[in-house]
Amino acid sequence: MARRQSGRSVPNTTTVLFVLLLLLFVRASHSQSCVKIDSCSCRNENGVLNLRPLASSDGTARFKATSSDLFTYSWNPCTRFTANKGPTGGCEDVAVCQVDMYTNGYSLGSQATATFNMTSQGAFQVVYSATDTSGTTRTSHVQLICDPSKEGDFVAEGERSDMPTNYFMTLMSKYACFQEEEPDSLSIGSLLIIIVLVFAVTYLGVGVGYRYFIQQERGANVIPQREMWQAIPALVKDGFLFTKNKFKKGDYDPVT
Repeated sequence: MARRQSGRSVPNTTTVLFVLLLLLFVRASHSQSCVKIDSCSCRNENGVLNLRPLASSDGTARFKATSSDLFTYSWNPCTRFTANKGPTGGCEDVAVCQVDMYTNGYSLGSQATATFNMTSQGAFQVVYSATDTSGTTRTSHVQLICDPSKEGDFVAEGERSDMPTNYFMTLMSKYACFQEEEPDSLSIGSLLIIIVLVFAVTYLGVGVGYRYFIQQERGANVIPQREMWQAIPALVKDGFLFTKNKFKKGDYDPVT
């Protein structure tokens, strides 16, 4: 005799696997992003990536490297610097600067334009951009490679033929590794929630104890002010319906 199926549908294996894969995809997508904190740090579920220990604060670039095309690239995380002048604005208050063989400087981005994302190779990078006085926009990409054994090694690949006006560099450093965050101190909101919870537990505990031992109440009657608590859902419903009807009818007077 065939067994009758219950009225409730039971998810099959394919549905369960689909949901699990969807959750894994969402989690993986989240881990591939890094929310910008400032121009030299970002945060994701792995912790915080903070380049500030590498920043030079004397107005010069911390890192400098020459690529195979004989252009020199300078980069300073976090703080701006000024370097060579150039025919289209030069490198003034920049994050990244390119200098040609004639010592002309070209801005490859300011600190204000810094964004964090992931490369196609799965590494994080910080990206800058700048538009010079001729209207040319240049974009620089600094790939961040986590290497706990290095303070900061910087190499420049330069411009790629398949991506004109895009310039690529790589930093290998222990500061390119995500660090776990120390738990923050409690916010005012968290403290208020804790206070309310403590008050509620104390109120119920003392009230139940008083009604049980002193007033000899039993069952639901031990709940302090039971009638008031029973009335709250109906009061909330009435208030919601009243407000909803008022908005529908447009009975509120205009604010003058």
